[in-house]
Parts: sequence; C-alpha cells; structure tokens
Amino acid sequence: MRIETIEGPSWAASYLINGDASGLTDEEIAQVDAWLKREGFSKHQCVSCSDVPRFTWSYGVYFPEGDCEGGEVLEYTFLIHA
Repeated sequence: MRIETIEGPSWAASYLINGDASGLTDEEIAQVDAWLKREGFSKHQCVSCSDVPRFTWSYGVYFPEGDCEGGEVLEYTFLIHA
C-alpha cells in the first residue's frame, strides 16, 4: 500500500471524499472524473484532503480540465492498494 498526494480543485472535495456530487453539474463531474483518470486515480481511493484551500493563478497546471486561470486548490490524499 502506498500514499499519493496531488493538488486539485477545492470545489470537488465532497465528491472525492464523500462521493457526494450534489451541487455539481454533470459537466463538473465529468471534468473531475477525467482529471482523476488522467492522473491515474479513482475517486474511491481518495481518503482525505488538506483543510485550507490555497489560491493559485496556475490553476490550469493542477486542473487543466477546468476553464479558468485562477482558482482554489486542495491537496488530496489517495490510498493506493498494491
């Protein structure tokens, strides 16, 4: 088992950690799913995230599936079973 961390959109935290997509559009869900697939993770592997988001003008580096220059990101922790 190993632990991996990546930064991603703060607005996806409830979907990633709790599986709760309420409040997200179908397009947002598809964006998060595409991001996870590109990064090689499953939302079912996400076990936690940082408590405080940080703003970055390099939002596209962390989440190119989104369509904005700046945004808040969190550090997500994934538990990978070998």
